[in-house]
Amino acid sequence: MSESKQSGQINLQNASFAVIYSDAMRQGAEIVTYNSSGKILDKKALDGGRALYHTEENGGDYYIASERQNHHFKLTKTGEIISFYGPAIYDKDRAIGTSFIRRSNDYMFYSMNMGLHPKYSPDRYSNELVYWNDKTHLNNHIILPGYFQSAVEMDDKAYVLYIDESIEKVGIYVVDLMKNQLIHDFPIDNHKTSNSDGVYYPTGRFNGSSLQVFQNRILVLLDGNRPDIEGKPIIQVINPANGVLEKEIKLSTEGFNLYSSTVYDDQLYLISSGNQVNVLDQKFQLHEGLTLEKTTSFMQKVKEQRGSMCGTYLIGDSVYVLYDFVKNKPADRDREIHKYNLKTGREEAVIPLSYKSDKEMISFLVFQ
Repeated sequence: MSESKQSGQINLQNASFAVIYSDAMRQGAEIVTYNSSGKILDKKALDGGRALYHTEENGGDYYIASERQNHHFKLTKTGEIISFYGPAIYDKDRAIGTSFIRRSNDYMFYSMNMGLHPKYSPDRYSNELVYWNDKTHLNNHIILPGYFQSAVEMDDKAYVLYIDESIEKVGIYVVDLMKNQLIHDFPIDNHKTSNSDGVYYPTGRFNGSSLQVFQNRILVLLDGNRPDIEGKPIIQVINPANGVLEKEIKLSTEGFNLYSSTVYDDQLYLISSGNQVNVLDQKFQLHEGLTLEKTTSFMQKVKEQRGSMCGTYLIGDSVYVLYDFVKNKPADRDREIHKYNLKTGREEAVIPLSYKSDKEMISFLVFQ
């Protein structure tokens, strides 16, 4: 990772949220800070920002990554805004985006999706895993075939979930982070049948949610999303030492469309785009049925204005969900943050976002 000079400064005093507004195809983004009731505190331009969808916190700093280009941003705990880029071998602002940016223990990971690129990967569709550790000052990267979905760390090894759609393969690369070397390629049984439509692929749209470390095992979340296999997600429990599938857990809930997953208080929480929450306990028993509270007026608004999740954020027992009501043009849309109790599903607050932007995409940060 390489950084440029400071790109700006934003006031974080009394800020509870920051919302990032950007477009998929147009450069130019904005970051707006709000207090706990939704009052606008400050606004800054993110020059050159595009498709800024993925966010992650690390050591009090916040990272905002682009899905579309090699130009990302870091927001420091003091409010500095710093542009950062992939390794120096890549041209700045090239159309090489990321599919996730994620902290796992003391490591930060993100992908660079160069695909079939005449300069960087001319022979095979590939991605680059970029990683660093601020405590050890390790900073490295490795290019491997496939499209990366997520990465987690155990014992100084990165477990990288990838798809190779050319052969309908899903697998996990194991990278020795000290040596920057691939040491294993574990195939994932994604239930391929004689009908190619029967293939399972990683699910969970939010920032690498299809891969988790839980109870010293690697968990992969897959979904067929096809009528012949009913579209019900499964959880595969994998031994990280040898890649052996130890257990497969089926989510029986009808219409459970996984949006995000998170480990908290020794349990794995699975949140659907329809506000359902399933919980996996320490014994790998699945508990279904919890729902994030939806009032009648909210349900009506979702239906009439096509409301959708645009991010989740977990702090303690609280989960924050960003909703975008997409029926109208961006400058006329309602956008809201809802705060829920993760244990009970009870809605605790609704924070309207009054800033109007013509940007199509939004993501957000929650400050502790």
